[in-house]
Amino acid sequence: MNSGGTLQDAVSLVQSGNVEAAIEVWTSDIEAPAIHERILILSEACRAAGREKESLELLERALTMSPDNVRCLCAVGDAFESRNLLPRAFECFFKASRLAPEDAAAWCGIGYLYFKARKLTEALSCLQKSFQLQPANPDTSNRLGLVLLGLKKNTDAVRWFLNSIKLKPDSSQAWCNLAVAWRNSDEIQLALRACKNAVKLEPTSAANWMNLGVLYQELNHIEEALFAYRKAVSLDEGFHLAHVNEGIALLLKGDLPAGWIKYEHRWQTAEVRKHRHERLPFWKGNEPIQGKSILLHSDQGFGDTIQCLRFVRILSELGALVHIEVNDLADVFAVV
Repeated sequence: MNSGGTLQDAVSLVQSGNVEAAIEVWTSDIEAPAIHERILILSEACRAAGREKESLELLERALTMSPDNVRCLCAVGDAFESRNLLPRAFECFFKASRLAPEDAAAWCGIGYLYFKARKLTEALSCLQKSFQLQPANPDTSNRLGLVLLGLKKNTDAVRWFLNSIKLKPDSSQAWCNLAVAWRNSDEIQLALRACKNAVKLEPTSAANWMNLGVLYQELNHIEEALFAYRKAVSLDEGFHLAHVNEGIALLLKGDLPAGWIKYEHRWQTAEVRKHRHERLPFWKGNEPIQGKSILLHSDQGFGDTIQCLRFVRILSELGALVHIEVNDLADVFAVV
C-alpha cells in the first residue's frame, strides 16, 4: 500500500477484525515522520468502528512519534475531551496553541473545554478567536451557540446554530441544539420542527427522542410524547431521565400506577440529589404498618408538600406513628 491510503482503506482494515494486523499493514511501507499521519487516519477509522480504546492508543502512539505535531495534539485532546479527561485534554490543546497560535482547532478545543468547565466568558473568547481564524468550521459555530445558551442569550445562540447548520446541514447535534434554543425562546413549533430534523438525521439517538417527547408534552400531545419517551428508553434502558419524563406523561394522562412507578427513576438521575434518608428503608405500601413509625418528608416543592400532608391522617388511621419533616417555609403551612 502506498502513502496515498484513504480513510476508507483504513476502515476496511479495521473492520477485518484484527486491528494490530491492520496497523502493521497500514504502517509497514512508510517511514517517520510521515507515519504519524497514517496512524491518525487509522485512529479515526477505529473510532468510526466503535473501537475507542484502540483509537486512543493509536493517537498516543502518533503523538509519541511526533510530540510537537499540532494535528496530533488536537486529535489526542479531542479524544481526552470525549472521555471527560479534561485536564489531559487541556494540556494537549494548550500546547498546540503555544506551538501554533493561529491554529483554529486548538482554540476551538480550548473553548469547548472551558465551556464544559462552566467558564463561559473564557469559552466565548477562545471560540470567537477560533471562528475568526476559520469561519467555515461548523463545530465552532455550534459550540459558540452552546456557550451563548449558557449565558442565556438565546437569540444569539439561535443565530450561531443556524450558521452551523448552514455549514453542515446534516448535523443532528446542531439541529438538536437549535431546538433547545427555540424552546428557550418560547418558539415551541420551531423547536419541534428542528427536533424532528435531529431525529430524522440520527434516529438512534435516545437524547433526540427524549427532547422530541418534551416538546410534544409541552404542546399537550401526550400520546406522541409517550411514544417518543418509550423510543428513547428502548434505545437506552439506563436513560433514567427519559423514564422520569415518561412517568410524568403517564401521570398527566391519568395512569397513576404506571406513572408513579416510572417516576421513581428520578432517584437515579443526575438532576436529583441523593435521598437524604437513603439509609432508612422505604415503605412500599404493602407491608403492615400498624404500631410502626413512619417518616413523611418533603421531596420537591411547597405545593407537593401541602398536597401530601393528607397522607398523615391516612397513615395514622392505619395505626402508624407518623413523623413529619418539612422545609422551613412549608412548616408554616403544615401548622395551618
